[in-house]
Amino acid sequence: MNKIFFTATLLASLFLGFVLSSCGDDYLASNTTTMRAFVMAVPDRYAGNLGNIPVQEYIYVEQNQSVKMYAGVILDNNQYFGDDIIPFYKSITWEIDGETFNLPYFRYTLKTTGHKYGSLTLVDYLDDTTHTKFEFFVNTPNKISIDFPFDGYNQVDPENSQTLPLKWTTSGIDEWETATCKVYFSTDWDKVWKSPIAEVDCFDDVAMSGRLVDPAIAIETSVTYYWGVKLEVSSNFQETNSDSTDIVAFSTKINSPLSKINLPYTFNNYRSKEYIYAEATLVAANGDTLEVDTLLGSSNNYIKRIAPQSNLKIILRSLNRKEYKADSVIFDVPENTALNLDRMIFNDITPPQAAPANERYNYGEGIGFYIYDDGSGMNANTITTVIDKDTIAHDNMTPGIFFHTSCKSECTLHIYGQDYAGNNLPNVDWKLTRENNYLFVTGPFKSEDN
Repeated sequence: MNKIFFTATLLASLFLGFVLSSCGDDYLASNTTTMRAFVMAVPDRYAGNLGNIPVQEYIYVEQNQSVKMYAGVILDNNQYFGDDIIPFYKSITWEIDGETFNLPYFRYTLKTTGHKYGSLTLVDYLDDTTHTKFEFFVNTPNKISIDFPFDGYNQVDPENSQTLPLKWTTSGIDEWETATCKVYFSTDWDKVWKSPIAEVDCFDDVAMSGRLVDPAIAIETSVTYYWGVKLEVSSNFQETNSDSTDIVAFSTKINSPLSKINLPYTFNNYRSKEYIYAEATLVAANGDTLEVDTLLGSSNNYIKRIAPQSNLKIILRSLNRKEYKADSVIFDVPENTALNLDRMIFNDITPPQAAPANERYNYGEGIGFYIYDDGSGMNANTITTVIDKDTIAHDNMTPGIFFHTSCKSECTLHIYGQDYAGNNLPNVDWKLTRENNYLFVTGPFKSEDN
């Protein structure tokens, strides 16, 4: 039940070849020939010299891995394989897991796991026969996952000395493999994988014993622990293969009448240096407002002591950036519990707006447009000003833009741009009309590009 580690046996095997030959299974139908058969199997992508492949009796592969099978012969102490053996045989027969082939080499995919048997038989032009056997060990993919304490578990007693079982599930351990599990544990998520606290047989019962929290802080404080397990699988025929669990968190109970909630929140894509404020409203199951708290910062944690109850609702709203919206959350608050809730995200899905600073300008003095966004803020680098399909220069001026135009009679203005959340300015046009020494701005109108 315990296992760990990540390994790329398949990738490693791309650089290693295997020669399969059975010692003692070769035989000759006649004593008049010295030709002996052998089998070579290399990974599908192997492009090295087959003559450098070491001789092995077994081959270890992953499920669905493809290998190249080569027939070979030894004649007068010389090795021949692939096309080079064609002059030496009249017939060739492969048998692999019930399938038959009649080629000197071919590609073969191991689609099912387990122990597979094969043979190669060659008959030369004197009708002498040479025969050899070989074996595949096809590995089941190795997996490991945590069962207990699972992610978010928060009922560990902080005061009493105890035995906390650590449970996980492994799969894919074949009968020829040995599995080892390494257990990792920390109060710091970033340091979990730094070094294991134990290395055990994956199928042993494992538990932590003793107090998890100092008695001096156990009453009012919940402590969060992070842990994970790495699975390491080995055999006599393969490189080490590995897998690991995700890092999961569990917490101790609080020995206090009030439980504690921790609700992280973030204003997505907020770039302004201006402080942003939010409001958290706690609503009981019967609809009564319990408390209203003000939150400060674009990314922070709302931490609150609260009496145990069911169906507590938290409503979040932005106070000074009205375009930001967040969902509400409803949950139960058990006794003696520190709840770490999922992060709430404030999103800005409202487009910015543009409007002329004035409807009439003295001709030649320039034109100003307000650009307003009450969410993530306008990204000035995305603003483009186009008059009659020609891009013109503009100055970014809080809270908008300023530009000059030489429009002689009537022109079409279009302003492009996005806020930091990726919302576009409305796809509309504005008309610039010259009358004597004045330039009038009218609109917005449906864009001519629509």
